[in-house]
Amino acid sequence: MIWQLRACDRLPRPAGPGSRVSRRSALRCAAAFFCVAALQAALLLAPGLAQAAPQLLAAVVASVDGTPITLREFQAFRLKSARMLPPEERGNNAVILEALINERLFGTEYRKHGIVASDEDVQIYMDRVFAQNRTSREQVTQGLEQVGLTWDEYFERMRDEVRKAQLINREVRARVNVTPEEVQRYWESEDPFALPERVEIGHIFLPVPPDPTQASVDELLEQARAVREEAAAGARAFENAARKYSKGPTAAEGGSLGVFKRGTMSEEFEAAVAKLREGEVSEPLPSRQGVHILRLHKKMETGRVPLAEVQEEIRSKLYDEKLESRFRRWIQSDLRDRHYVAEFYDEVLALQ
Repeated sequence: MIWQLRACDRLPRPAGPGSRVSRRSALRCAAAFFCVAALQAALLLAPGLAQAAPQLLAAVVASVDGTPITLREFQAFRLKSARMLPPEERGNNAVILEALINERLFGTEYRKHGIVASDEDVQIYMDRVFAQNRTSREQVTQGLEQVGLTWDEYFERMRDEVRKAQLINREVRARVNVTPEEVQRYWESEDPFALPERVEIGHIFLPVPPDPTQASVDELLEQARAVREEAAAGARAFENAARKYSKGPTAAEGGSLGVFKRGTMSEEFEAAVAKLREGEVSEPLPSRQGVHILRLHKKMETGRVPLAEVQEEIRSKLYDEKLESRFRRWIQSDLRDRHYVAEFYDEVLALQ
């Protein structure tokens, strides 16, 4: 009777000699007794371990609401459905049994709440998943062949995912909320939203002519000084001069190079910009390729990305994290509390 004692040890006990066992505890013990009795009966049929394997397949490895899960069912699930688990979990019998039990629990909940998924619902879901993952049916089919699954089997697994999503929406999602205060705290504490010192600069580039001579280089420098004087008259003047004279890649945009973190530009550019105040234009900067003229459009001190720009991104991230945590707790605790689950896999394994 050791298995009976071990099974019932997992169930709530009375508080004292005068207390009364709850109806749930009684039902759990009854379910456990039934499953253990089935296990013992299967073992008694075997004259020895060498001949026990066929009979052992009828042994009960778990029970959900009094309905047994046999070793045969567990092995069939491991050979078929467990192939959809992550590769690192496919050889873990405890994880596989947990998945099988959860499948039974989910099935009960689907029937209880009348949750169904039509073929059209499944196809819409799969199309969305394929689009998000940038994959196709042909690619998925190839992957299924590698793990020995058919398209129809995969389709049914996706049907279960659709039903599971409906159940999550009903039981979990409505209970998850992210407050403005949580968004604010996350924004204030996380590095990705911290901004270093930055500069916004404009750029005019005058290239060295082919086969340059000293005379052509001197002429280029003279032109650069004249362009610099014209560009220094103001922001509009710089943009106009860039469009008129610059041969750089951003000439058509008025020479705007964009925003740079301090320390990410070339040493020559960093040194030149460091001497400028907002709105000032640098002296011509000669290089092997030509002459550069820079304007410091704007200097931005350290700070944070404006909350208004990222609050929806933060809220979505926190919501997903909370939803995953709440769903895990719902499976491991809330769902189990609604049903009577007993596991005997270790006992069966010890007898093989």
